[in-house]
Parts: sequence; structure tokens; C-alpha cells
Amino acid sequence: IHDQKMMVQEILESNEQQAVLSEQAYLNYQLAESQRLTYEGLFMQAPALICILRGPEHRYNFVNTKYQALFAGRPLVGLPVAEALPEVTNQGIVTLLDNVYQTGETFIGNELRVDLQVPADAPAAHPGYFNFTYQRFSEQGKVAGIMVFAYDVTELVNARKALE
Repeated sequence: IHDQKMMVQEILESNEQQAVLSEQAYLNYQLAESQRLTYEGLFMQAPALICILRGPEHRYNFVNTKYQALFAGRPLVGLPVAEALPEVTNQGIVTLLDNVYQTGETFIGNELRVDLQVPADAPAAHPGYFNFTYQRFSEQGKVAGIMVFAYDVTELVNARKALE
């Protein structure tokens, strides 16, 4: 009888420990989810063009509102850059992304001209000028993709050219 009481006591203590651990795990999950939503809201509302590209094919995983607005009506998320924006392939953008992904060397572009087909069915591409950073990121020690942070400086460049 004594051994049975001890076993019951051990089981009860074990159950209490499991409940405490479960509660801690749930609280940690809630905190992490709250932080994720805060950061997502921050990035979505940022005045910069922000996106996350995953894998060696540079597949759009996240685009903020400003980035998507630049390509209104064009699906981006889930597609590789070369498929979503075929007009940038022959301009060396995919090559730049490949280099950043393979070497880990961050690329910073200043007033780089990129001819974009905006809207997608436009008869000709229109030049845009961008200041941007391509930076590789890793997850769990493995290369995961590239973070893009950019500003459209087309109006600034055009105004300066008009004054020259």
C-alpha cells in the first residue's frame, strides 16, 4: 500500500510539472506570436519597399504593402523573381541576387536604374531608380534567402537630371 501511495504521489507531481511546462510553453508561444504580429505590422506599414526572398531561386516569401503597390496587379508571393518580374532578368538583377545568395556579400545599390513593366501589360518598360540593399540571411545555420530593403528614388533622380 505504501508503494502504491508513493507511485500515486509521483504521478501527481509529474502531472503538475507537465501542467507547469505546458503553461510556460503556451505563454512563450503567445509572446512569440505577439512579437511576430508586431514586426509584421511594422514591415507592412514601412515607407520602404521590403521583401523576403527564399531559396536559390529567390522565391517571394513576403512583400510589404509598398513593395506590392509598385507591382500592383502582379502576383509576387510564391513566385521566383525571374517568373514574377521577367523584365528584370536581362538587367542583371537575378545575377546580383545569385551572387549575394552564393557569397553572402551584401549588395548595396545607389540610384540603380531598373526598367519595370508597370503595369504588367504596359507596352514598354519604364525606368525607375532605386536605392536598395540585398542581404543574405540564414536560419539554423543554413542559407535561407535574401532580405530586400529599398527606396524608390525615381522622382529625386528625375528632378536632379532636369536641373542639370
